[in-house]
Amino acid sequence: MDNLSAEIDNIANNWLKSIKNSSSFTMASKNQLRVNTPFSDSFGDQISLIILLTDNMYTVTDQGYTLWNLQTHGANLTDKKSQQFKNLMAILDKDDAELTDNEMIQIKGSKDELPQIINNLTQTLIQVSVLIYLSTG
Repeated sequence: MDNLSAEIDNIANNWLKSIKNSSSFTMASKNQLRVNTPFSDSFGDQISLIILLTDNMYTVTDQGYTLWNLQTHGANLTDKKSQQFKNLMAILDKDDAELTDNEMIQIKGSKDELPQIINNLTQTLIQVSVLIYLSTG
């Protein structure tokens, strides 16, 4: 029988190397850092995030792409009384994400929280993109 416990460090190191090699951090503008993650949404599009820094507070956002993409594919998220909108808000609430007035999904936090914020927002966007399968038009 193979001994996985002897491979723990090797597996972990290879996984971390894979994540590092398939992610990129580039300046999108003078005050915006773009994170291209190795993860995709329900449409097969790579999840990209923007990081902004204002008064020592970091904001990680999708810049409105996720909801725009859902609405382009037929999801109706404009009716705040609809079940689909309630599902959206439940997903956002779970990871302390917020929906801005211009339909950006974002999470704010400190520098120390930033790695977890990136993970949480990526996971949130994957879950939100699944709402297309619940769309009734």
